[in-house]
Amino acid sequence: MKILFSILLTSILYHPLIAQNSYDKYNWLIYAAMLEKKKSNFEKAKKYFRKAFSYKKPQGATDVLNYAIVNLKLNKKNKAIELIKNSITMHHAPKEYILSFKEFKALENDRSYNNIVNNYKKFENEFYRNLENPSAFYSVQELIVKDQLVRETSNYLPAGNYFIDSNKKNEYEYAIINKQDSLNITDFIEITRKYGYQQNGWLLLWHHRGDKYIKNDYVWKFFKPYLKNEIDKGNIERSFFAQFDDEAMMFENNGQYQIYGTYENVKINDIENVDKRRIEIGLPPLYYDYLIYGSNLPNDYMINEKKFYEIINSKVKDL
Repeated sequence: MKILFSILLTSILYHPLIAQNSYDKYNWLIYAAMLEKKKSNFEKAKKYFRKAFSYKKPQGATDVLNYAIVNLKLNKKNKAIELIKNSITMHHAPKEYILSFKEFKALENDRSYNNIVNNYKKFENEFYRNLENPSAFYSVQELIVKDQLVRETSNYLPAGNYFIDSNKKNEYEYAIINKQDSLNITDFIEITRKYGYQQNGWLLLWHHRGDKYIKNDYVWKFFKPYLKNEIDKGNIERSFFAQFDDEAMMFENNGQYQIYGTYENVKINDIENVDKRRIEIGLPPLYYDYLIYGSNLPNDYMINEKKFYEIINSKVKDL
């Protein structure tokens, strides 16, 4: 498990006891808001959401929609509907995602809400008009299309038509995908140099996880220092590398171990200190994912509910 020690050393050196940046403050306030929402303490949840948004504008559709639910529960229907609209026009929330929130069933007879749902495309077009940098966004989207196209081609190429056996077909497909991934990431590096990191390009980076990430190839020689600098400035979440680190640990250990617990049902190495490691990179204790999302907790994970709430409160009490 050699990767574990190098990653943990990097974490300790890179994340000593440092002051929270704006993204750290935002995230911890969102965690607190979600916990209060879960307990139906909607006024308190609203307070935490509003405080989070004072440090950074909403960082995704999920936060906006949860804030909408809080307002709806507080009988602020017009505010809730405005937020639902903003989740589309500012954050491109998919229509199906909005409809998946059971709390919005209370609005199913509301004319304004139905106007949003029934005219989704109109509000989606507003999102595209609101883009700060359309050139960068569409350049990355073009790469995503190429990324997915080579992966879907195999569905239209039966092994018996062109190949002696399925192994030859798999080798061919892997070579094509690997080549396209290389071309895509080279373009993504240039886009990042020119426009800054584009969040819609995360999938392009994800296809360079595992062995490439461990070996710190040319992709990561560029992106690791670049992204760490953006983390320091509060532009990117401190936990950005967590899933890549877990994937790296799993790659080296036949999928048996991870570090931060970003995967369910995979054993966590040194689980006694997992929450400490998570907190260092701005993630809440594992118990949070269980409470909010119903995630499975490892059998050997020790729950201390009092300490859990003390940690959350300590992060937000002076904000």
